[in-house]
Amino acid sequence: MTHERMIRDLEVLRLYARENGLPALAEHLDQAVLLAMTEIANRREEAGAQGPRH
Repeated sequence: MTHERMIRDLEVLRLYARENGLPALAEHLDQAVLLAMTEIANRREEAGAQGPRH
């Protein structure tokens, strides 16, 4: 599973929660999306800081 797919799946679950009267779950899923995006960005920055691997 790619990072982008995981984020899309979390967003689909968040939408489902909102549309089905689960606001607390929707809020947690919103936070999960933000956390996932942050961690993915941090991993990319760390990989860039390490430079190319030979």
